[in-house]
Amino acid sequence: MTLIDRWELRSGADPVATTPAVQRLAAFLALQGPHDRAWIAGQLWPECNERHAHGALRSALWRIRHQHPGLVRTARGAIALDPAVRLDVDRILSRAAAILEEGQTPADALTVLSAGDLLPGWYEDWVMLHRERLHQLQLHALEHLAALLTRDGDYHRALQAGLTAVRLNPLRESAHRVVAQVHLAEGNICEAIRQYEQCRHILANELGIVPTRHFRGLLAPHLAAHTTPPSPVAASGSHLS
Repeated sequence: MTLIDRWELRSGADPVATTPAVQRLAAFLALQGPHDRAWIAGQLWPECNERHAHGALRSALWRIRHQHPGLVRTARGAIALDPAVRLDVDRILSRAAAILEEGQTPADALTVLSAGDLLPGWYEDWVMLHRERLHQLQLHALEHLAALLTRDGDYHRALQAGLTAVRLNPLRESAHRVVAQVHLAEGNICEAIRQYEQCRHILANELGIVPTRHFRGLLAPHLAAHTTPPSPVAASGSHLS
């Protein structure tokens, strides 16, 4: 089941058509995990009274049982997504855990972590909460991936990871900072200063703030050298007669 960039259910290679109610129920179970019927009905149909919310849930479950067998399981009043259903979100969680918890640098991590938004166009509170959580996880994993790859001397992939974090959130100073750190590790001081200046302009124009002392301190020696004017040449003997 696809939740990144869009909602999509497939059986093998073939997309499966379904109703919005089934989509919402399946997505809810994928993100929230198993819950009892009453709680699910209240969360998915908060605008309805209890009777109508339970009726909407029964209708969605009936469609799933008849049109999409094997999608969900029900037991002792609880409803859960069938464990056999594969979720694209799980790939992001897996790669992020490998990077953040185990210090690994999976070969496909950059591709997986640069995926788009969770269920764009869905504005329910439970979706927006999980969307922001996943977004923050992606950013932290990308930044840490850049640091790990820099340590390993894989500057190209490190730079791609850092720049991807900047693209996902241009207002995030730590993303700009990790890009500057990659440039410094490579000895590209001018590139690091340019990344700092880009961050400084964005923060000033969008938020009216300046980069933190941490970022300024990282580049302070280079910024001083970059902005110090050349010493005047000694003028003795230079006057024309």
